[in-house]
Amino acid sequence: MVVIRAIGIFMNKFLLTSALAALATASFGQFTSGNLVIGLQATSGPAAITKIDKTTGAAGFSVTTTGFRFATSTAGGGLKVGINGSVYAPGSLDTSTSAPKVARVDMAGNLALAVVQGSTAVRGVAAKDDGTFFVTQLSPSGVYSGSLTFDNSTVSSLTMIGTGATNRIVAAYGSDSYVTRASATATSHGVFLNGTSNQVAAAGTPTTTGPSDLWLSWDGLTMFTADERTTTGVGGVVKWTRANTAANFTQQYILSTITGSAGDGARFLSAEETAPGQFTVYAATAEASANRLVKIVDTGAGSAASLLMTAGSTDLIRGVAIVPEPASMAVLGLGILGLARRRRNK
Repeated sequence: MVVIRAIGIFMNKFLLTSALAALATASFGQFTSGNLVIGLQATSGPAAITKIDKTTGAAGFSVTTTGFRFATSTAGGGLKVGINGSVYAPGSLDTSTSAPKVARVDMAGNLALAVVQGSTAVRGVAAKDDGTFFVTQLSPSGVYSGSLTFDNSTVSSLTMIGTGATNRIVAAYGSDSYVTRASATATSHGVFLNGTSNQVAAAGTPTTTGPSDLWLSWDGLTMFTADERTTTGVGGVVKWTRANTAANFTQQYILSTITGSAGDGARFLSAEETAPGQFTVYAATAEASANRLVKIVDTGAGSAASLLMTAGSTDLIRGVAIVPEPASMAVLGLGILGLARRRRNK
């Protein structure tokens, strides 16, 4: 039943994303399938969602998110992509932190903002398959679920599904949320399911820093997390795997983000499955300013990072995302269907 459920989730995403991304590619040519995008925050003023060349690091089409900026907390941020190809970013009003907001940039490059209840910034946001969202928020602190109204005026009412002051960034897999937490207490440090105490990944030595952004593969069996700690062998990009979607994750290895003389650690990331079981990770490093965007082709422990770009002296990369690419998902989908057929024939 677990395999059938995983296949169903994957195929729903595959079919919808393929159709919508193909339409967007033909119609708009702004953020198209397979694009790498980053969230770039200046010291003051609004953020920008910018397309980046995955080979050269050159910046392309960009949307300035007037009325929005990422949360001032380094424990929040990140970009997540919905199955319609829209990019979502968590944060607040661009002139203060008193009005929590979520920014949406669709594949045509159109900006829309949703106001979220609460008194401070949104830390994380992830779109679910059914069009609703998971949100992590500073105050009242917790994990929330519900609909967002992108009219920049209506306060979207969300339901708290979990508490905890250490909730950081959230990712969605089907109807489930996966949330990173950093704490000096081991049972509160790592990745947690659905805003509960269900720890599905224990992220090494517990400290009040550590796990930040996270990404899950389409089949839910591979996860990458960003660890902001700068000690080599502790911080960087952490790879996790599990045998099925009901199991906990097991850490495989930590990929360093060191490039040249620059140090280790990662705060935001995304990945793409270039072939079944083969991944390329794009990560924003943990420097407090002028951080780096690095690319890691995951060929196993010791895979080296290459530098794509460095943010300006007054800028900070606050999120990384990849617009879904139907071609690569089709290859993966054929592999999963083949596995299902083999299981049925046994």
